[in-house]
Amino acid sequence: MTRRAWMAALLLFTGAATVGAADLTKVERRLVKEPAYESGSPRYALLVIGPGAKDRVWVVKDGDTLYVDRNGNGDLTEPGEKITAKKGSGKDGSIYEVEDLNVGGKKHYRLRVIVLPLKAFLSSEFAKAPGLAAAVAKDPTGESMLLTLEMTAPHLVSKGLVTAVVGPVDVNGPLVLAKKPADAPVIHFGGPLAVSFLHETPSLRRNRSTECTLTVGTPGLGTGTFSSIAYEGVIPESINPTMEVTYSSAKPGSPPVKTLYELKERC
Repeated sequence: MTRRAWMAALLLFTGAATVGAADLTKVERRLVKEPAYESGSPRYALLVIGPGAKDRVWVVKDGDTLYVDRNGNGDLTEPGEKITAKKGSGKDGSIYEVEDLNVGGKKHYRLRVIVLPLKAFLSSEFAKAPGLAAAVAKDPTGESMLLTLEMTAPHLVSKGLVTAVVGPVDVNGPLVLAKKPADAPVIHFGGPLAVSFLHETPSLRRNRSTECTLTVGTPGLGTGTFSSIAYEGVIPESINPTMEVTYSSAKPGSPPVKTLYELKERC
């Protein structure tokens, strides 16, 4: 792109979403039973699964332990829901390999959670993420997550699994674990699809080429919660996102120029 864009690019993705998005502000946040947390300062995140966000899985970090409500009944004290960090985890992050989730009559596989110190991002590729410095200043001991899940999603693909990845940062900022359930970020796996920039919104400058990377997935509630999917087998190769960019005119007083780009290259 060689001319300066004065409006934000509008992303259009035809055929991706098949149902309306669920109102995540209305998702029930009730926990039936919690363990006696050893750290005294548990950190919460809530996963919801499926187009209607009806299946709920709580994830709670307690010191070096991770609790995962694998059957979605709100009871974190049941056998198999207390997960210890994988050997080799350390100060730069704790890795948790969670067994399968059985929620709402569906089985989802290989949930992997990496919990990272939020302040570590200040010296990483995510250092300029929106709201990061403010989040660290507010809570220097704050933590973020990177999650992957192989989900059963028949509304997206008739056979096989769909891999989803969330965190630790999206275009809105870092995924931050909350100190109480009422404030927990909500991650929506397998919801209506949208297109977003990956990790950061690019800047368009005059006479300079700009590379931008897009991702397909489902927005969540809270910064860092965009759930990207591996779209092979989900989105036909004949369907491509288009980006409309509005440029200021080279002639004073002339109307702006709109250009539509079809983005065919896939990662």
